[in-house]
Amino acid sequence: MKSKLIGIFAGLILSSSLAFAIDPEERIDQDMININTATAEEMDKGLKGVSMKKAEAIVKYREENGNFDSAEDLQKVKGIGERTVEWNERRIIVQ
Repeated sequence: MKSKLIGIFAGLILSSSLAFAIDPEERIDQDMININTATAEEMDKGLKGVSMKKAEAIVKYREENGNFDSAEDLQKVKGIGERTVEWNERRIIVQ
């Protein structure tokens, strides 16, 4: 009887610890990036498919043209396409 209870208890502990094991790529999804205030470094690290060169182009575009109204506006930046916006739509905020 004791061994059965220990087995159940161990199973509960294992299953609850697995619930907290998050794929590192999924963890990034929880970090929101405000594309109107983020630095190039923050976008390079926080947005999938955005290299430092692309992040710098985003910042330059923002400085020359003003804030973005939506995530889709990123496509106005050379080198940022629909696919990049789709990959990051859960990460991007515009304020």
